[in-house]
Amino acid sequence: YIKDLGDIKEGYLTNEISMTTKQILKEKSFWLINLSFGITGIALSTVMVFAIPSLSSIGFDPIVGAYVLTATSVLLFIGRLVIGFLADTFNKRYLLCLTFALIGLGTLLFGVLTEPWQIVIFVILYGAGHGGTVPVRFAYLADMYGRKSYGTVIGITTTTGAIFGIIGPIYAGYIYDQYMNYRIAFTIIGILTFISIPLILMVKEPNAEEQI
Repeated sequence: YIKDLGDIKEGYLTNEISMTTKQILKEKSFWLINLSFGITGIALSTVMVFAIPSLSSIGFDPIVGAYVLTATSVLLFIGRLVIGFLADTFNKRYLLCLTFALIGLGTLLFGVLTEPWQIVIFVILYGAGHGGTVPVRFAYLADMYGRKSYGTVIGITTTTGAIFGIIGPIYAGYIYDQYMNYRIAFTIIGILTFISIPLILMVKEPNAEEQI
């Protein structure tokens, strides 16, 4: 922690934005980001909860579902490394859009797949998108609002994601009880995920004066 050293004061660079919680909560951009994270959270939780039951309902052995979850976990790890690395070079907002698109495409595919080769494509799309979105989200929030209220910002956005994440599995379970399949639920959730892309593209840089 540095109090004063050239252009660095009190631990913050003079050209680094650093907003208070009150300022952040007044920003429309924060709520757009929060909503986009919440919407994608619906897909993230639903796929992980219902991967095995969904595959079993269309004739795949439950062990296939277990393999799918294992392979997805591997792609999550790879996605975090690769897309996290790219976030240091490329525009984080566009990378978020990329991860949202991958999640949406993967979820849509999961709702219509019938062949083993389609499962492989699903794992690649969804796994990379799910894994990659995590480091980019955290880095993007830091870039947007600084470090002063970073913990609060992460707490709010992850809580929103968790709340939305509860909705997805409940909805998918309800759809299955009504129609005896998960296809409708995954198709709708996959389409819904794409709404997150224009929401992020609508985000503007915060207007608050830097706080040092």
